[in-house]
Amino acid sequence: MRKASKHFLLVATLLFIAFPLWGAPETVVLLVRHAEKVLQGDDPGLTAAGLARTQRLIKVLSDLEIDAVYSTQFKRTRTTAEPIAKARGLKVELVPAGKDYAAQMSRILRARKRETVLVVSHSNTIPEILRELGIPAPPEITEKEYDRLFVCFLPETGPPHLISLRFP
Repeated sequence: MRKASKHFLLVATLLFIAFPLWGAPETVVLLVRHAEKVLQGDDPGLTAAGLARTQRLIKVLSDLEIDAVYSTQFKRTRTTAEPIAKARGLKVELVPAGKDYAAQMSRILRARKRETVLVVSHSNTIPEILRELGIPAPPEITEKEYDRLFVCFLPETGPPHLISLRFP
């Protein structure tokens, strides 16, 4: 097993051990940036590396029950989200990026009580969504980072908790 895979398994195990410490969360929000994109065009799709990363993400999330999948309207986010949704018999719910996108996503996610929700978004909007969910200083994502997975726990009472992971 590769070192990155072992590290991810260790962190994921710790993540699930931590659930009882915080109490049953109302909502668990998984946020990922779209996979590697083609560097040209107004609405670029994914590169071969991006398509391969999407398949790895399916494996990384395979043991999690996901109740809903959200994406922006862009090809790169939809193409990242669709295989995960399809593997679970879900449809990707589109939330148009633009003005008030982060606030709109926050309202939607808080309404998904006691569910696990996957959001596929962008390097500049994931920190905004996390801020709207109550994370005071969310990590920034650079233009070259496609391997980040953020797990935001929204407990019934108290502040949200964030775990930041990287997947191979």
